[in-house]
Amino acid sequence: MPVFLQRLFPRPRRPFQWSQAVVLLVFVVVYAAVVLGLELSNTMLFVWPEAFGLMLLTPWVWWLHVAGGSGLGRTRGVVALWTRLALIGLFVMLLAEPRAVRTSDVVAVMYTVDISDSVGRETDDENAQDQALQFVASTMSKKPEGDQAGLVVFGRNSAVELPPAEVTPLEDGILLNSLIDRDATNLEQSLSLAAAMLPAENRGRIVLISDGTETAGDLRGILDELKSREIAVDVMPITYSYESEVWVEQLELPRNVKLGEPYDADVVISSLKSGSGNLVLKENDRTIAERAITFPAGKSRYTFPIFLRSAGYYEYSATVIVEQGDDSWKENNTVLNYLFVEGEGKVLVVTDPRGNPADHESLVRAIRENQRGVDVRNAYEFPRDALSLMSYDLVIFVNVGVEAFDVVQMGALQDSVENLGIGFLMVGGPNSFGPGGYRKTVIEEIL
Repeated sequence: MPVFLQRLFPRPRRPFQWSQAVVLLVFVVVYAAVVLGLELSNTMLFVWPEAFGLMLLTPWVWWLHVAGGSGLGRTRGVVALWTRLALIGLFVMLLAEPRAVRTSDVVAVMYTVDISDSVGRETDDENAQDQALQFVASTMSKKPEGDQAGLVVFGRNSAVELPPAEVTPLEDGILLNSLIDRDATNLEQSLSLAAAMLPAENRGRIVLISDGTETAGDLRGILDELKSREIAVDVMPITYSYESEVWVEQLELPRNVKLGEPYDADVVISSLKSGSGNLVLKENDRTIAERAITFPAGKSRYTFPIFLRSAGYYEYSATVIVEQGDDSWKENNTVLNYLFVEGEGKVLVVTDPRGNPADHESLVRAIRENQRGVDVRNAYEFPRDALSLMSYDLVIFVNVGVEAFDVVQMGALQDSVENLGIGFLMVGGPNSFGPGGYRKTVIEEIL
């Protein structure tokens, strides 16, 4: 036998008897029973169970004790061996990173209620959203004592209306205080927020109340995460039906237009049943046509003549107006479209409402003498959106201070310069540049 093996496994000083292995066998059985009992009873779990492989060293420790003949009496020798084996077993358990497991019978339920526009439609007697909230309030009030319940409401975004608690104040029903964008439905974000609100020490459950129409987010990813966390999701679908619905499907405008020529705007209306009403066409928020119509079930097309007399940006809206009982959802009764007619370049001169007309008269005269179109407006009349500036090649501020504009107007000018390529010029004066208060504003950035 090699020397190093002789040192690791020395020869026994006394004849070996298999009865001496009883202590080792009993220890292994007891130790395995303790570890498995802790794991299976959920009293304790071990993060790194691979550490128990070190228990293979216990036969070597036992052999050193048997072969060494420590000189102790039989009883003291057995106690010493048990002590050594127990210390090794305890050390290995510590290496396995034990974690205490606390069990709780408390169930925490988070209700997630869809309050987007798609479930805000009127049913026969009441709103589907109100019915969902009444259901939540009713089930919360009947929950078992000690359990917790909370509420998340969602549309495009999500918000916690009621955090999980044993007692919820529902004497006056559920009054929503959260600001929710209702133009979309994000199921993923709502479930993620609800899961984050569930206490880790309690059993968690989510009740999803929605029509299931997902327009934002990705539901599949969050469902896999909830499954891995053993959070159950119960779905209570919101259903609604309505026999009367009218909506504007399309507003068709010509793409290529010339000034001074007539064109047609076509409005396509869809309806679930025949009916009558008024169809209103607006140009830049000004009504240019209104017609009483009678429409059948299905699609109908109506044509309006339009005549463009000057270049610029034109926004059109078509709205169908029917009786109260003939429509279920008024949000789809209007559709928008726009035209931009490019003509000769024009200059917009912006003046101080309280300024001296002499500040800009000579400038306007010089521009017109060079056969360029000029519009003169004071700062209060300055457009609040970039599209309204599309018909201009250049915007000139003539001795007008920053206090004459609001943030929206200055943002519209910045957008038109940076994104639409419109020029910008500021004429000097006591109310221009730094003296005019433009320091650290968006106007300074575009200058």
